[in-house]
Amino acid sequence: METEPLIIDWMFPLLEHLHNQGQGIEVMQVLKKWAVIVGAAMVIVIGISGGATEAAAAKGTPISVYLNGKKQTFDQPPVIVNGVTLVPLRGIFEGLGAKISLNGKTITATKGFTTIVHTIGQYGALVDGERIAMSQSSLVLKGRTLVPLRFIGEALDSKVSWDSGKRQVTVMALKGDELQARWAEKADTFVWAGKLDKLKQMLKYGWKPALSEQAWVGSVLTKNKDIVKLFLDNGANVNVIATDEDGGNLALLEAATLPYRVTADGDYVGTSQTSDLELLRLLLAAKPAIKELEQQIGSLLWTPASYNRLLIAQELINAGASVKSDGERKFSAALVGAAGYVDKDGNRAIEMMELLLKNGADANDCNCNPLEEYTALEYASGILYDAEDGSTEHKPDIRAVQLLLQYGADPKHDNSLYEAVAADSIDVVKMLLEKGADPNKLHPIAEQTPLELARENGSKQLIALLEEKAKS
Repeated sequence: METEPLIIDWMFPLLEHLHNQGQGIEVMQVLKKWAVIVGAAMVIVIGISGGATEAAAAKGTPISVYLNGKKQTFDQPPVIVNGVTLVPLRGIFEGLGAKISLNGKTITATKGFTTIVHTIGQYGALVDGERIAMSQSSLVLKGRTLVPLRFIGEALDSKVSWDSGKRQVTVMALKGDELQARWAEKADTFVWAGKLDKLKQMLKYGWKPALSEQAWVGSVLTKNKDIVKLFLDNGANVNVIATDEDGGNLALLEAATLPYRVTADGDYVGTSQTSDLELLRLLLAAKPAIKELEQQIGSLLWTPASYNRLLIAQELINAGASVKSDGERKFSAALVGAAGYVDKDGNRAIEMMELLLKNGADANDCNCNPLEEYTALEYASGILYDAEDGSTEHKPDIRAVQLLLQYGADPKHDNSLYEAVAADSIDVVKMLLEKGADPNKLHPIAEQTPLELARENGSKQLIALLEEKAKS
């Protein structure tokens, strides 16, 4: 805390004078009287200034301010209010290299690309259009406007420190990496606000976009192509892997393929595949290390496959993205994502599945433990639920099952027959039985066979089909 007790030093000469006049008794009476008066005055001051102004007439070491190593001289000494050092408005702004203008009670200060707008007496200011709270308002004292030193210094890219022993405030302009780190925070704010003009101004003053990784990620998540281009043109790393809100890893290339953009308020707004394809091409033009990225996060096709974004998947395949899994069961295969897709009208991602299979995807490879996770054939053979309305069921599409079987999917290796029975799909059950599916194979989680499930559900046709197969 930047504090010092208030000492009414003008009282002591008066008391000494009374004592010298032999009025010792009256001294105590006067002291009590002045104590009451001073107490009342303090209440008035607190009411006006919003807190006791400490050291306004302090006895002892005055507050000193050093700006970039040089001691500052102000026409009104600094004061401390509620633990906050306040200094004359014009002195600090001009000392920090800012231009100021006054319009009534409104102060506007500009330095480089930074603009501060503050109304005297308010507990906040607009810094580049963003409202920032202040712990202490500015105030007028002896005809001079005083402003919070730390708030102003930090807003204008300086480091502010307080030495309570020396009662000294040191303000040093940030340089090098420290300045770039401060500007990275500002760039992030500008990105989410879509302020391309501010980012361009920052470039003129030496900002290095390649050092503002969080802002760079934000530009892709907000899908502002002009801002993305600015970053790319100034050395941003296209191979960045960000951490999403669930703690998972997400490559910027993947973020570009999502069917939505994120707003500053945390909302998700749908985007068109055509628009996102343009964004993806911007990133691909920067020649990302696709193989290295996929070693860390799995196939870049997972996201477009899971959302059935065919044009984007084709673009990634053309750029070298792999349709195959890593074989280490670290990441689900893109084909599984496609097989698990269904839209609100019940349509499956058959074209997407065919695209992946034609380009070498293994119809039997889920890159997972099939006892714990679904295979592509299990998804295709069973019921899928609407993504928006989890209570809406969508029956299997026989074309998806046919496609997988055509490319060698083997129902003997999973529980696709059980899923088809649960979906009450006779056509799919017939196809799976023809490919060797076992009616008596125990489902590891349901602890039930397809035949037992059919009997439980009372489907005579399914029971007959399964019993006939079980006998053969």
